[in-house]
Amino acid sequence: MGLREVFAKAARTAVLAFDDVPENCTFHKIAYDPTSGQATGADAFTIRNCKAIRQDFVTEKIDNSNILKEDRQYILPAIYLGGVEPKEDDTLDFGGDEIWTVHIVSTDAAGAAHLLHCRKK
Repeated sequence: MGLREVFAKAARTAVLAFDDVPENCTFHKIAYDPTSGQATGADAFTIRNCKAIRQDFVTEKIDNSNILKEDRQYILPAIYLGGVEPKEDDTLDFGGDEIWTVHIVSTDAAGAAHLLHCRKK
């Protein structure tokens, strides 16, 4: 097991250690048209039973342009995605009308977790 796998498992363990704080979600990878490079609106595939930790933005960061007051951040351990890199336009579905579109992705140096800046779809 390499160092990257160790960090990935540690990130998953940290999320699960929060007990009831992580939220169950379904990750939807958006398909892109190979010719135009534009999102098709359809799912390329879906990953169920992910766990994500919600974080609200600090009030000082909200500028109502790049970051809206309704925006959220989610920490999603990479181990749930099996090597898939989340990108802008992918979605997190928490059930009901709780679908959030990925706006910006930041990944830690070890590739163990992704910080997703999301906006309500």
